[in-house]
Amino acid sequence: MFIKQDWLMRQIDILTVLIARIVFDKGEVQYDLMEEEGERQGEPPHRELWELLARHKLGTAENRLFELLNPEDERGLALAVEFYRRANTFSDDELAMQGFTRDELLDGLHDAMKIYGVEIPGF
Repeated sequence: MFIKQDWLMRQIDILTVLIARIVFDKGEVQYDLMEEEGERQGEPPHRELWELLARHKLGTAENRLFELLNPEDERGLALAVEFYRRANTFSDDELAMQGFTRDELLDGLHDAMKIYGVEIPGF
């Protein structure tokens, strides 16, 4: 079981880097907090997601993430990539306590990619 979870963890890490390089032409996606705060009034959506993750409310945070995704706004994909990168740092036990598995994290990242029409063969 440990080997599969470790493999899945690496797959998520690799996939987030590939999206950053292919879609955003960067070595990694860093959701630009300053740009987001400058463009929107009120509380930026990423702050709510990061707070939910910090409180170990992964399910609520993932649901909120998908409410925010808009295929017309590429920043949503960057947000999703950063979200799953951060969620992937939870230990297997932390994920299990929240009712999640690494398989589900990978599935969620794939679902976000589909919204933006991003396909990476082999992943």
